[in-house]
Amino acid sequence: MPLGRMDLLSFNLLNADPRDWTYDWEFQEIDDNLLAPIIDALKPLADVRVESQVLYHTPKSSFSYWDEKLGSYIFTRSDLPFFDLKKIFEVFIGQLRQLFGLKSKGLLGDASGTLRLLTSEAGFTEWELDVLSRQHTCFNLLQCATTLGSLSRLVQSLPRMIIKDEIGKQVKYSLEAAKLALGNVSGGVYDASAVSSRQARSFAEDAFYHPSMMSVSYYSFEHCFAVYSPFFLPVSLHVLLAALREWKRYKQESRKYNVWKAKTMNVDARSYIPI
Repeated sequence: MPLGRMDLLSFNLLNADPRDWTYDWEFQEIDDNLLAPIIDALKPLADVRVESQVLYHTPKSSFSYWDEKLGSYIFTRSDLPFFDLKKIFEVFIGQLRQLFGLKSKGLLGDASGTLRLLTSEAGFTEWELDVLSRQHTCFNLLQCATTLGSLSRLVQSLPRMIIKDEIGKQVKYSLEAAKLALGNVSGGVYDASAVSSRQARSFAEDAFYHPSMMSVSYYSFEHCFAVYSPFFLPVSLHVLLAALREWKRYKQESRKYNVWKAKTMNVDARSYIPI
């Protein structure tokens, strides 16, 4: 599954009825011990950020008192039941592995038998990160080439399009990052190649989806007619009526001139005396 430029993992503790209990969780400890190693391991593949919050859906009634010395409300431990988040986040890590296309079971079956693959406390083993780096590098470079090809065809189809310097720089940076990713792949540095390929894809998409490019690509003749017809249609109507009146006047004057010319020729013919 392709990931975005920046991925946000949001964890919410929903408290539907806080009148009976005030719930809390030790998320910071789980974040430091379980999530931080996984995010560090996935840095070459994705920019993952974590946020957490506690949501109360009804007015909260807490059994606490205000302490003047501490300057805060004091809760008893019975008012703050803590959850065992380790099991919950073990399920989440399995879902995160599925998001990256990996199975949660460390078993691999073939004709020779069943192999048990080594697991990692960080959630992703070294060989799994190596596989993911290769897959994402290939996918990002393919998307980069496809996007730049679409951009080239769009520019060629609209020769009057004005290309900003910013778009040209983004295309240049995308090609340089793609070239660097290919060099890292040839050298076997897959972590760096994943980072460079992600940058190449990001620059290519920024160039293709630039606001100036979008406004021109969706600019059609029907849009032009709909925008300018309210301004030119009333004027065009008056110009057309004036041209029609002038054409009628020209026809009338032309007929008068032909009649006058015919009479003049007849008079000249009668007054002519042969010698």
